Amino acid sequence: MGADHGEVPRQGAQPPAAPPATTAAPTATTAPAPTTIASTPEQDSGYIQSLNDRGITFANPDAAVYNGKLVCLNFRRA
Repeated sequence: MGADHGEVPRQGAQPPAAPPATTAAPTATTAPAPTTIASTPEQDSGYIQSLNDRGITFANPDAAVYNGKLVCLNFRRA
């Protein structure tokens, strides 16, 4: 059995304060990865058509294109 030191956790205790932010500019030497992959409407349409040809359909084709690009970005970063 552990010793009881009479410590009672305070309700509503605040977490420790975060350290102050630095004012130094970031020193990254590479450009950040793009947040999306550029495509033309024709490419997007072809992508959706290819999926439809395989029996994959979408209620929102724009969301399907976005999600497809997101998967590709994740593969690039891996």
